[in-house]
Amino acid sequence: MGRFDLQEHLSCSYYVKTMDEGFRYFNGKMGESMTTKRTISNQIIFIIEGELEITYGTFAAVKGCSGQMFFIPRYTSLEYTIIKEGLFIVASYNTVTHFCITTAISALSKTIHQVAYEFKPFEIKETLASFLNLLYVYILDGVNCRHIHDIKIEELFFIFKVYYKKEELAAFLYPMVGTSLDFRNKVFNYSSFGFRLTS
Repeated sequence: MGRFDLQEHLSCSYYVKTMDEGFRYFNGKMGESMTTKRTISNQIIFIIEGELEITYGTFAAVKGCSGQMFFIPRYTSLEYTIIKEGLFIVASYNTVTHFCITTAISALSKTIHQVAYEFKPFEIKETLASFLNLLYVYILDGVNCRHIHDIKIEELFFIFKVYYKKEELAAFLYPMVGTSLDFRNKVFNYSSFGFRLTS
């Protein structure tokens, strides 16, 4: 379903043709691959349809299929290969600013000792799948408003907070939470350095 007033959206000062942070999608064909020597944003890769194989850092390659997701931390090497053609949505972000969300994520540091980190895909639960389906419509319609992408990143983490157990989140976000460095500086204050995602 298209927008009612396309020109008004395109002329808005907050409209940008390409998003450095936020959400994007790609249709991957079997055999396609991508290599990044050093990621500069945290990324969550959602497999809507299809299958891919991901390698990051020093971890061995891991396969994921439709209905699963991967968390890839910033400042690490990343390589993926499409095993089965499909649809993939990527969330890229450097900061999460809402107090409720930052407090909840910070609290995961108390749970981190209860989990052992394993690089693997995690389930996209039903509520998150519904969120991604509507988000995909926005992206297809070209809703490239900075505000909506910022809001949707916050909403994504709200869904994580409400619909995932602390142990699940701690295991999923372990590379971001399980660090001996100051948590707030490590996770939430990188935006001051002006890092941006490059495709």
